[in-house]
Amino acid sequence: METIIWTKNEKIEKSTQMDRAKYLSLKEINSNEKIVNNFNKRSVVNDKLNERYLTNQVSQNPFFVNNNYVNDLNIRNEFLIPKNSNFN
Repeated sequence: METIIWTKNEKIEKSTQMDRAKYLSLKEINSNEKIVNNFNKRSVVNDKLNERYLTNQVSQNPFFVNNNYVNDLNIRNEFLIPKNSNFN
């Protein structure tokens, strides 16, 4: 059986109890910084959203902006409803 080792023949350093304490204190500091950064990011995004141009939230066909509903119904009746071509 063949095994592959991904090292350059360097000895692995094991961590000590003191390293664990240092790591936990660094983790605390980083988590506090993340909270501040997240708050800053949130405020930046909120500012960007507030600066956006407000648009209509009604579904509106851009081709029928100037038409009224009654004219649209007349056009539908005249052109879009199939007519019986077999009737003489």
